[in-house]
Amino acid sequence: MRVTFTFILLLFVAAVGYSQINDESPYPVDFEVLAPNSAVGIYEYGTQVGDATNPIWGPTLSETVSGEIVWAYDATDSLGCEAIVTDLTGKFALIRRGVCGFVNKVFNAQQAGAIAVVIVNHYDDPAQTGATIVGMLGGDGSISSQVTVPAVFIGRTTGEIIDAALASGPVTVSFTVKSFYDPVASFSYHTPLSSALPVDAFRANFLNTGDSPVDVSVQATITSPSGAVESLVGTSSVAPLSDSIVLMDGSYLPTELGEYTVEWTNDQSAEVLTSKFVMTDLTFAVDNGDLSLSAGPSEAQFTAANLVYQVGGIVLTNADGAVATYASFGLANGAEIFTGDPNADQILVILYDADANNDNTIDFAASGASFDNLTPVALGTYFVTGTETGDLVYVELEDLADGDNLVALKPNGAYYITISYDGSEAGLGIAPRFVASAATPYINFPTTPLFLDQLYTGWAGLTVAVRLHLDGFTSTEDLTPLAAAKVALSPNPVSNMLNVSFELDNTADRVNMAMFDMNGKLLGNYEYQQVAHQTVQLDVNQLPAGTYFLSIVTPEGVAAKKFTKF
Repeated sequence: MRVTFTFILLLFVAAVGYSQINDESPYPVDFEVLAPNSAVGIYEYGTQVGDATNPIWGPTLSETVSGEIVWAYDATDSLGCEAIVTDLTGKFALIRRGVCGFVNKVFNAQQAGAIAVVIVNHYDDPAQTGATIVGMLGGDGSISSQVTVPAVFIGRTTGEIIDAALASGPVTVSFTVKSFYDPVASFSYHTPLSSALPVDAFRANFLNTGDSPVDVSVQATITSPSGAVESLVGTSSVAPLSDSIVLMDGSYLPTELGEYTVEWTNDQSAEVLTSKFVMTDLTFAVDNGDLSLSAGPSEAQFTAANLVYQVGGIVLTNADGAVATYASFGLANGAEIFTGDPNADQILVILYDADANNDNTIDFAASGASFDNLTPVALGTYFVTGTETGDLVYVELEDLADGDNLVALKPNGAYYITISYDGSEAGLGIAPRFVASAATPYINFPTTPLFLDQLYTGWAGLTVAVRLHLDGFTSTEDLTPLAAAKVALSPNPVSNMLNVSFELDNTADRVNMAMFDMNGKLLGNYEYQQVAHQTVQLDVNQLPAGTYFLSIVTPEGVAAKKFTKF
């Protein structure tokens, strides 16, 4: 089964894609620290950009540039707004953001002999985090047209790493142009073996940096957990100074539990790439398993998105279908968002059917796309305790069709397992940060959709860990589900008044309910005392037609119920 994706999201946090210098360059570039070992790594950056009134500036970088990086000082500081007195001949200049434009800083460093420039974000904006990066807009046209050296913008955290390394000795960095990159070998990093699909889209990108066309051959050598080896080969004719996706001929079907390694080579260079994927017993996961990172919006982004943040990962089933029971994720900053109010301290887990009409096309709209375009099939609720620091938490799912925790996934289906947090009730303005791994290239369905003020294809450089577990998976952190017979909604669909009927074993001192829309936006909170065998009414007359959820918390368990307003 092949699920097609009918549109491309041109978005600022695209997870599938690459960074380049300048913004219009076709060449993918990594910003790397090569030495010392304490700082070695590839780091995110912003590049030289333009807009309607300021043209793109700086060179198109088509060849790797490497060298020692040093702080660049003018007569008084490292802002680089005046003539730089540091001898930068053959070196990268490290300059602080602020006071003057990016163009001025880069030009002054160029005049002092710099071969490249790295500008570090300032601490002046409280809405910006250590990870904040921006595109560097051009300014003075008379100067920007004279800039001939490449430049990037890095976040404060990256700057602090480099500065600490400089305190101990020389630091070597590189703007590394990649000619062979982003190998794709799976639909998801972790997939239950029982849901294995033949992968017919093994591919890698090859960039021809030469002046003549080349016929490139790429080989993917797959080693299974038992050591069995199989190879796929693909070819492509690549025009000069062009990028090409090289698709391997044939397909590969994993048949063993465990980790698979894929080694990628090509006949035009000595570059070797390695990618991995894992066949599991019962777990779907798009993260790569190394959950040492976290992802979330800045306070400014969170506020602009009306304090709602929703993110998820794709799940594809084979002809056998599957039965799901649990979801899991990690919250890195529980203490920051915890309020003590159960109505505010909720994270919704929503499982969507992404292809409800079974036409082999993801149901996101071509414009104005959101999770609202998809069909919810199961729901769970996690209550923040304030003690979460990154360990995975587990949430039992409730099937919205029959209320049990065995959620049938149809054969040859496509689903998204998502987590959603609405901070409006908390009133803190603090965004959650969910546990993540480094990003892994996938075929762009999108595999890791993210909704803030609009739908994005994920966080640049990061993949949030949102996992789905199949029947047979067990967790020691179960929340007690409320038996289906103890709460019922009627009429459903509803036009005016929704009846919520309780049949509890004992009188509850307090019952809490929260209403959410399909994107996890909190619409209302309700609290009732001394509830046992009674019906309460909710006025839904003012709601637009659509699908909504009730999260219900009682001393005898929790439940998630769906209703439709017409």
